This record gives sequence, structure tokens and C-alpha cells, in this order.
Amino acid sequence: MRITLKKARIAFCQNLFKAGVVNAGDTPKFSSCFILEKEDPQIKMIKEAIVKTAKEKWKEDADKILKAAKNKDYLCLHDGDDKAQYEGFEGNVYISASSYKKPVVRNTDGTPLSEEQGVIYAGCYVHAIVDVWAMDNKYGKKINAELKAVVYHSEGDAFCGSAPVSESELDDLTVSDDNDMPCDADDDIL
Repeated sequence: MRITLKKARIAFCQNLFKAGVVNAGDTPKFSSCFILEKEDPQIKMIKEAIVKTAKEKWKEDADKILKAAKNKDYLCLHDGDDKAQYEGFEGNVYISASSYKKPVVRNTDGTPLSEEQGVIYAGCYVHAIVDVWAMDNKYGKKINAELKAVVYHSEGDAFCGSAPVSESELDDLTVSDDNDMPCDADDDIL
């Protein structure tokens, strides 16, 4: 079931543009996490998608399987407090999504984005499209989210460091001569 997340904070976006592995031995995937505040009304939509997907897959066993999946953290919707060691997660919820196919990544005007542009970074706000689906194989019964698209929305406080340099900051730079240094090289500044 396809859902659209609006204005979520993106995290763990290092595998958004290039497939990577989270656990040794895994097949490389494109992936990311989308953080929402616990009061965000979109959470109801996500939960409804999870339940509907489970009922379509497992029919009358869906409630029992969902309960077991939740206990094992086998759902794509997670409590952010479980990742409280990472900036931005505590007190929130997040949806994890991945795909073997490269997702569409666009700017606010619809133009494609590349990693080198640095527009999308951990902590900025994005819209995302994911497909919620049921997995039932030798690895277990899970409800996953397949990452389909990410669209940049707006700046946010960067997680684990600073945001990339903006174009306006670059425009402010001018070439100065070496005599404009704030202190002399011979000054004892340490």
C-alpha cells in the first residue's frame, strides 16, 4: 500500500543515493529513515496502512501476526526512543524504508538531486513516498516499507554535524589578500 509522508525529518540518508549495506553479508540497498513527532496525524495513516497490509496478506491471522511482529520490532514504524542514542530520534517515531531500486530524489522544484549537491542531509525536512508491504519468508513475518521517492522540503538542524554550505554563503565569499588575516601568524594564539 503506497503512502506519502509529508515534512518528515530524514535520517541515515547515507544510502539514499548509493546502495549500501547496514549489516555485513546483506545485499546492498538504498535506504533511509523518516522521523515524525509522536503527535503527527500521519502516524494514524501509517498504522492503518500496516494493519490493512497485514489483513490482506494474513487474513484472520493478521492481528496475531502483527502483535508478534511488533514485539520483535518487525514493523516499519518504530519508537524513536529505541534509537535515543542518535540525534533526533528520542521522543519521536520513525519509519524505516529501503529498496533494491534507486529511489527518485528531487528538489522542491522537481529537478533531480545528486548526493554531490548536498541538498538532502540528515536532519532536513523531506516528503517521501513508500510502499508498505508484508514479508513472509525464512527471515520472518514482517511489515516493511519500500523506499520509492524523496523530495526535499526545507532546511532543518543537521544531525551529527553541520548542514552543507548554502549557495548564498558561497556568494558571500570573496577573494581577500593575505593581509586580511584576523591575527598575525607570529601571534601566540594557543
